[in-house]
Amino acid sequence: MINQQLIDCFLEAIATKERFAFWRYPKESSISFVSNLKQNDRFSDEKAAFYFQRFAPDSDSDSVYQFDSSLVRKFEVESSVFSTANIAFTSVDRSVFETQVEQGIKRISEGSLTKIVLSRKVSTEVDLNLIASYIQMCFTYPTAFCYLFYTAEIGFWMGASPELFCDVSDGTATSMSLAGTRFATNYQPFLDKEFREQELVTQFISSKLADLVYRVRISDRTEIQAGNLIHLQTIISGRLLEHATLNQLMAALHPTPAVCGLPQQQAFQVISEIEKYDRSYYTGVVGIVNGAQQNKINARLYVNLRCMNYRDKQTTLYAGCGIVADSNPQAEFEETEQKFKTIKRILVANKN
Repeated sequence: MINQQLIDCFLEAIATKERFAFWRYPKESSISFVSNLKQNDRFSDEKAAFYFQRFAPDSDSDSVYQFDSSLVRKFEVESSVFSTANIAFTSVDRSVFETQVEQGIKRISEGSLTKIVLSRKVSTEVDLNLIASYIQMCFTYPTAFCYLFYTAEIGFWMGASPELFCDVSDGTATSMSLAGTRFATNYQPFLDKEFREQELVTQFISSKLADLVYRVRISDRTEIQAGNLIHLQTIISGRLLEHATLNQLMAALHPTPAVCGLPQQQAFQVISEIEKYDRSYYTGVVGIVNGAQQNKINARLYVNLRCMNYRDKQTTLYAGCGIVADSNPQAEFEETEQKFKTIKRILVANKN
């Protein structure tokens, strides 16, 4: 059977009930797998780590899952022959989210915020074939970081993130300013609203990196496509100062205005007041760390977007949008609907 080794690996991992992770970097063909992850409260230069952080920047430290790099297995995905399912999800009424967007716009007009990112979730009960869904995800989104992570405490999380949080290698830190959304199937040019929204993210990341690198370098702005969505992107990078650590870098950047807003602390507080639900690991950080001390830093981390949680056959998807002064509530709702399709279109259900 096609992908049998990969499927068997998943089934064996489930049977052991140990923590495990699959991941595939953007534009790479091979999928990595490791099990028996050991939770820790800090990084180590002796052990690599799968990093999985919540959205809340002040949440308890439960994000570091260490493993021995020599035990990582690699799989080449042969093809995707699975039939996806048309699964119905339930969510709050459209009017509820549009009212929340209006509340965000009101806070901006009052002068307390420049931008806020609001999100919503949809859920359903379905018996998913997770490994088939993950393989489908890797084929469908070759330019995204695709992962599947499991612990008994949180269940399964799976996602395809187009947004680099930070890449650190050879002493250089690189981050990404990603904002604004258009649909490839019905493309319309970006407007001043989206350019301003994306520029806020660029300015935030640049100012945060300025304290940790010798000189900040900012690329030209481009448009990139992730599935059916097109975003504005700018790359920000710099050579790390000798005293800089990975913990300092992550604390400075998370959460960025692309998933929270500006000013950061005020936006985070307003999000909790308006959304009234726990984002958990959605809009957190996910990726691999191979070293975390000064010049030995080696990490590739992504913002946890286009993701889902699966536990006891309950599937929950998350999506959000950036709100600025001239946002349109109806258009923002439609944007979240399009982002949900990123995950919906790859889901494979088990046959009864």
